[in-house]
Amino acid sequence: MAWRDILSRVVGVALERVAGCESGCGQLLIASADAVYAPLAPVDTGSGELKMLASKLAGILAHAYAYNALPKGIEAVRSALEEAEGVMKEGRDVSKEARSILEEAGVVLEPSPAPEPRHAVLNSLRYYIEAYEEAMAPRRRRRARPPSQQDAIRHIRRLLREIGRFDPFLAKSLNTTLRSKGLAV
Repeated sequence: MAWRDILSRVVGVALERVAGCESGCGQLLIASADAVYAPLAPVDTGSGELKMLASKLAGILAHAYAYNALPKGIEAVRSALEEAEGVMKEGRDVSKEARSILEEAGVVLEPSPAPEPRHAVLNSLRYYIEAYEEAMAPRRRRRARPPSQQDAIRHIRRLLREIGRFDPFLAKSLNTTLRSKGLAV
């Protein structure tokens, strides 16, 4: 029971930071992915289930960022994606930001970088860029619509359902945390 509370607190703190992000958002999203995996890393047996859970949580954070950034325009999402790719490619250290997220959540653990949650952030952000480019491409037939806030909510709900299949109590706790942070999930 305690690990669910710890994960909810870490996701809540990361969500607050991601929602209020103005610059350096890509680096913050990668740091959030590392912070989310930190409580799971000590008990990870290598079967991949906990990395998959951390990837879903990191995806929720990325979609929450997109929910807040899309009203400003697709360029905010694009710049966050480029920065996150730069962090991954250059191997920049984001442990300081991840550690501050964990400290604010009251978790006394070191950040644990794992490639799966980091790639989940990149893939989630890439979805919005690709959907926007597809919508803006000239066509003869029906035109696709550009991504909106409702797409972000739909993806967050889907990830919560997938987490609910794994652990219903964690999904309920995350749902409560997301609602308290202003996401109508």
